[in-house]
Amino acid sequence: MKKKILAVILAVMMLVCTVPFGASAANDGYVRSEILDNSNYYHFEYVEKEDYFKKSISLSTALGGYDNAWFNYFDKSVDINYAKAVLLSLIEQVEAEYNNQTFEEVIKILSGAKDAMEVIQKVGEISQKVTDVLDFTQAEEWGDTIGILGTAIKAANYGNEIYEAYVKGYAMILSAKAASAFYGDFLTYLAENCENEAVRVAAAEIAETIDKEMQEAVDELVASLVENAGKDAATIAAEAALDSYGVTAAIKGAYKTVVSLADKLLKTKDKTEFMISLAETCYIEKCFGDWAKAAFESENADFASFAGSTVIAVRACGEKLLAKLANAKTSALVNMIQKYDATEIKVRTAAELAKLDVAAAILDADADSGYVKSVVVTGKTNVALKAAGAEEALITVENDIEVPATIGAAGAYTSVYNEGLGEYVKAFYLKEGSDYDVVLSGAVKNATAYAVAGKSFGCIDTTAGRVITLKSVISAPSIVVVDPEKEAVELAFTAEFEKTCDPSVAVEKETKPSGGSSSSGSSSSSNGKFDFGKIFSDFFQSIINAFMSIFNIFKKK
Repeated sequence: MKKKILAVILAVMMLVCTVPFGASAANDGYVRSEILDNSNYYHFEYVEKEDYFKKSISLSTALGGYDNAWFNYFDKSVDINYAKAVLLSLIEQVEAEYNNQTFEEVIKILSGAKDAMEVIQKVGEISQKVTDVLDFTQAEEWGDTIGILGTAIKAANYGNEIYEAYVKGYAMILSAKAASAFYGDFLTYLAENCENEAVRVAAAEIAETIDKEMQEAVDELVASLVENAGKDAATIAAEAALDSYGVTAAIKGAYKTVVSLADKLLKTKDKTEFMISLAETCYIEKCFGDWAKAAFESENADFASFAGSTVIAVRACGEKLLAKLANAKTSALVNMIQKYDATEIKVRTAAELAKLDVAAAILDADADSGYVKSVVVTGKTNVALKAAGAEEALITVENDIEVPATIGAAGAYTSVYNEGLGEYVKAFYLKEGSDYDVVLSGAVKNATAYAVAGKSFGCIDTTAGRVITLKSVISAPSIVVVDPEKEAVELAFTAEFEKTCDPSVAVEKETKPSGGSSSSGSSSSSNGKFDFGKIFSDFFQSIINAFMSIFNIFKKK
């Protein structure tokens, strides 16, 4: 099985590398480095530190791989163990993130031919390269597939509907196989390197499933193309699920499940299921760093894109799982974070999820160069990015407005709603060449805002009229708070998350009149409302006085 997987991977990797599918992947970059750093992700830190995981997870994940008790978790009609379920749900999330452009590129290459002779030349070059590689790796069926379609395209009348249908079918097949090769490479790497045995077994079995299912789907497509002379290629390709979500379709078909595995994973309320989901996600993260680096350095843009999508999807899954704990209602899940600050979990996971949205846009555009720091701001305020000390805003993001991930001259940014916080989170990746200030203003009511600059944290109370400036966020971040008719107060960012803001700049609560005109007044109401605080205060004071009176009586005796 492994030989076949590796053969297909090598074949398609060499194919994709020989055809100019887009720009070469950059070897490094701040964004890629940051998403590969496990220490940036709070769910990873939680699993590593939490005693419950340390003591229980090895036994539980072993059971996940081999105990029939875990079968049928996602679909009652088939045997599928929990380790597989976690991996399959992650694959589903990766595929939603991954933008496979092979189909469009093949269409572009073959549609750009000026005449039939050029078509023959282009198809011949691709077919020959692929056939040579497939012969070398003994994957003859793919050599036959490419050969059949290559011959069909060359034989079809250039420019007519049948030719176009064959081109679409040809592109669909290459696209599907490129995708399955990338997934196969990732899963084979996990099967050989992950420290968790359940993950290793599941990864190997899923890799074999993808290879088998994709081959059968492609065989069906090729047969239909030949039989129908290419007329229905687009429809047949769609029915064979060889589109951008072909891998998910293949594995769902193999395991006979139609439900969203990702939704099941993220919506579970069972303590043990949740624990295994989070732990196995982290086992994969501990393992995939070297694989992702190799993909980024492969000079293959599509493979690098797939690796970036994989890292982002898995990281996001882990942060969402941990964020779920901070909002959990069932006691079993609540108990899993009883030693943790729920506010910190909400803020830190929200910050990382917003940054991942921006990171995905940067990697999609193959634009990971020149970034030097990330900054995230929560809180119901407007946010402006300015060059340090400047008045004019480079980027302005208004409160309560969604902004899709956007790449600009000063940096890339987004504003995305976070359900756990109940507000929009603004995230920036900042470009080198300047230092920056981030200004918060326009708050309409008292609230708490949090700022994350790199790995430093800040906490600020907001209120109408207050202007908060996160100064020099790249070089030496600090917080300057300016209230109307008050002197500015400067605070430092800290390495530790702080839930409570500095009391010296905390918003003062309005004092309400007691209702009495003098100190002798004993009214228990204020503006027509009962003052329960005063009632209880008076009641307990009367008890204290009574006991003191009794004590004095006994003392005299």
